[in-house]
Amino acid sequence: MFSTDRARGRRRAPSPSLCERSSSSESSQTQARVRRGRSPHRGDQIEARNKSTSQKIRDLDARLNAINTGTNAPVTVDTLVRQTDPPFTERVLRARISSKFKLPTQLGIYEGKTDLMDHLDSYKSLMSLQGCSDEVMCKAFSATLKGPARSWFRKLSRGTVDSFGELSQLFVANFMSCRN
Repeated sequence: MFSTDRARGRRRAPSPSLCERSSSSESSQTQARVRRGRSPHRGDQIEARNKSTSQKIRDLDARLNAINTGTNAPVTVDTLVRQTDPPFTERVLRARISSKFKLPTQLGIYEGKTDLMDHLDSYKSLMSLQGCSDEVMCKAFSATLKGPARSWFRKLSRGTVDSFGELSQLFVANFMSCRN
């Protein structure tokens, strides 16, 4: 089954299609050597991750700039923590709360979407049944707020609220449009 040329030890010239195949296989082997040791998509993944990280940094910078707009003081951790300080006067802040005090479980949470007078009336009734002082009513009120109502409370200036009556007036004035 051997051809006569092969049997005599002579070699035949390869057909042109074989030459083309061998050169294309050589180039693919060369490409494989270049890629070896590194996934072809790894560079794309790293680039995408770097872009993602850069975008996150730009987003955070934009947020900080938005917070700083209109103020000269840069946003610091201390500044952010101070925003959670209560708006009460020293008199209210100094008032002691009994270690046995617990918020009544019947108290609902106010988010700014329901009837504010219903929330205020329930709060005052339940707290007075427990014999809570005006100062305790001030201090405990924020625990019944959530979402936009909690944000409103945090924005009240420090040292400005001296009684639950004052806090109630500010609360009603701000959320009056939510009243049913």
